[in-house]
Amino acid sequence: MPARGFALVMVLAVLVVVMLIGASLASSATDAERVARGERERALAFQMAEAALHEAEQALALADPDPAVLSEADWRTLDLRSAGRPASEAVAGQTGAGPMPAQPPRYVLERLPVRLPGSDAEQAPLWVYRVTAIGFGARPDTYAVVQSMYRRPEAP
Repeated sequence: MPARGFALVMVLAVLVVVMLIGASLASSATDAERVARGERERALAFQMAEAALHEAEQALALADPDPAVLSEADWRTLDLRSAGRPASEAVAGQTGAGPMPAQPPRYVLERLPVRLPGSDAEQAPLWVYRVTAIGFGARPDTYAVVQSMYRRPEAP
């Protein structure tokens, strides 16, 4: 008669295996959701940084830049993640919870002299601007930084 208890043991063993598989699938789904949320955060931060970069380039194309263009010494103490000068806020829009960025994106401009190869040393240099922009995700600890060089069009 020992076979009568064997069915109960087998059912309990199968139940434990099914529960372990279910727990594993739930954990896997949670991990996949966390990865997707992180990717969405990074994409939002990158899009905001790109928008700030575009806005800075448009501002350079249309008008003289802000007089608070950075010097090399400013770069040593600059923290793009904190608001205020010398960084300029860009792209006015909503911020807050959900798919909105935690903070508005910012950018800074740095004016750099460029001398073309073979040009006379006494000739005035061309000036280009290094534009650095930062965008944030829905959480303030998610951010992306992009940079570009911009040369203003020559006056006709």
